[in-house]
Amino acid sequence: MEEKYLVIITEILVNPSITRKELEKKLGLSKDQIKYAINKINDYLEENKLPPIARTKSGCFIIDGSLSMVVDEENINLDNADMFFSEEERIIIILLLLFNEALDLSLEYFSYELKVSKNTVLRDINKVKMRLVDHGLTIAYSRIAGYSILGNELVLRDFLKEILFQIIKMSTGSQLLVTFSGIQLDEQRSLENKLKLVEETLEIRYTDEQYQVLPYFLSLIFQRIDVGKSLENRRSDKEDVLNLAEVKIIEDIMALGGLDNREKIYIALQLLTSTIFSADTLNARLMAQLKKVLVECIRIFETKTSINFKETTQLLNSLMYHLTPAYYRIKYRVNEKNELYEKEFFDNIVTQYDYLNTIIKECFKPLAEFLGVPLPEVEIMYISLIFGSKILPQGKSQRPKLKTAIIICPKGITYSQLMLSQLIALFPEVYFYEPVSHRSFRESNLKVDIVFSIGHFHAYENCFVVKATMTKSEKQQLRSNVFKRIFGVDDQYNLLEKIMVEISPFVPGNQQSVVKNRITEILGQKQLTNQAQREQLTHQPVRLWEFLSTAKIAQIDQIADYREAIRLAGKPLLEAGLVTKDYLDKVIEAHDFTDPYTILGSRLAIPHAHPQDGVKGLGISLLIVKEGVLFSEKQRINLIFLLAPVDNKQHNQAIIDILAIAESSEIITELLAAVNTEQVLKIIKKTI
Repeated sequence: MEEKYLVIITEILVNPSITRKELEKKLGLSKDQIKYAINKINDYLEENKLPPIARTKSGCFIIDGSLSMVVDEENINLDNADMFFSEEERIIIILLLLFNEALDLSLEYFSYELKVSKNTVLRDINKVKMRLVDHGLTIAYSRIAGYSILGNELVLRDFLKEILFQIIKMSTGSQLLVTFSGIQLDEQRSLENKLKLVEETLEIRYTDEQYQVLPYFLSLIFQRIDVGKSLENRRSDKEDVLNLAEVKIIEDIMALGGLDNREKIYIALQLLTSTIFSADTLNARLMAQLKKVLVECIRIFETKTSINFKETTQLLNSLMYHLTPAYYRIKYRVNEKNELYEKEFFDNIVTQYDYLNTIIKECFKPLAEFLGVPLPEVEIMYISLIFGSKILPQGKSQRPKLKTAIIICPKGITYSQLMLSQLIALFPEVYFYEPVSHRSFRESNLKVDIVFSIGHFHAYENCFVVKATMTKSEKQQLRSNVFKRIFGVDDQYNLLEKIMVEISPFVPGNQQSVVKNRITEILGQKQLTNQAQREQLTHQPVRLWEFLSTAKIAQIDQIADYREAIRLAGKPLLEAGLVTKDYLDKVIEAHDFTDPYTILGSRLAIPHAHPQDGVKGLGISLLIVKEGVLFSEKQRINLIFLLAPVDNKQHNQAIIDILAIAESSEIITELLAAVNTEQVLKIIKKTI
């Protein structure tokens, strides 16, 4: 099959929900070209007795998973004369070529390499210029030297790395690098071998993306240094880095002896701060100190929020994997831009956990003290993401599973653990091994039934490409696709939800759960999952407003002190028989006025004690003190959520909702302005 058709199949396999119009835009093809290509592909598939590509009414493609074996993306050859580049690919290629100091870049050269007219190249170059403006960079042209890129060398290098990461995310990214970077195969392999030696010596494992990008990045940097494009050689506040044992190891392995100190520091920090999948980069003393600090940060979080993590070791490992390279990144302020800055990831994933940012900043003060510098906002967001992905759901079920699966992740531990928590929730009947990089999976002999690959297609049997940012409908579609291919049946849970949507207007509210259970029993005759699994599939965490009622909310203007406030806040729970008087006494006794651990943000507190201190049933109540009450020598609290926990997990979602309130001054202001408890409850339901 021709390479251009393999590219189209790969794009559809990677993103089955892509529409024809989106495919046209991405590949720079017309409607007729796409139609012609699909017909040619289907002719080939039919000749080889393979299922053809079909279309839905909504314009999406239907592609059978068995076609994954047709494509081997590593062998797509870009030298084919019929190969086409989309506009975005042309812009990226031009940017990459501009960093190659060995080339004389003319209009004719670009036109020949990109297989487009000179006018098209000129339009592309203008768009490149617009993109460079955002980074303070420019394009220069001279008759002798041709096109070149100008600007601050440090900014140029950061931008180069950004471009390289964009390239490897493309379906043809590997071959684009081979074709247009100008790096010879022997040089690439030499740098890969050196990186492997760095990994072995420092006991680290770079992510697939870093391992793929670093040889090209380093080669282009060395090339720039050779032609005099060096960093300004002035005394740096980072010169103490040269004394680190890890840096001396990198200097020896990478043969940096001939470079000045500024360049040695730069390259060493690039390797030390690149995202890793596993690590022991820091020396034993620093590792032990960092681990001790992180254990304390986790303890503070659990104490303040009453959320206790079932798998603390896994959480600690995730933090260690992230913060080991981050130790250098934060301390020496390098490589501060990472995958959090990818717009889709930031908009759809990171912002889901921004309610944790304030509490994380408070709980991780010991880490900031250990590093000797304030934690950057981006690192706080990253830690929030790690914690958020661990809160719901927690842990893996130990019951027998029908199938086994693994997640192949080209990025770091945070991405992989986030996807693990999402997919465990989506497929409770599947046993998930810990996520791995593609290199690790390829080197292992592990046999699994299902492979979930984040963003990249791999030619494994039953490989499903998933995105870190999936909508509810995309998750349902993924579950349906997996069930059809792996189990050979439709997903009855999705069918149940569809039936309930259709019939719910005709079923009285108090009868809906009865009807749903009866339909579940009927469908269950064909389901692979047992009753316990069905319950897990349909289980929804209890939200804050479900704990509250107007009877459990009180509003007052002022109160004498925190003791009276806690008693009044707990009165509804006491009257409902959910707590004893002793429990309220324990809550008051546990409150430390000089260093209150229950304060979240600046105006909210969640006083609580342990379940064994007098909790009879799970409950939460709310007291609103409009003028505030002192919970410490300096902090005046307006919202008091009194918590009665029965275990370490049933209230977790409610705590998340409370954290969202604590993070939002707008919600707090709105709650203080509420005229009655009914309005308070309505605001909480509406805003979280």
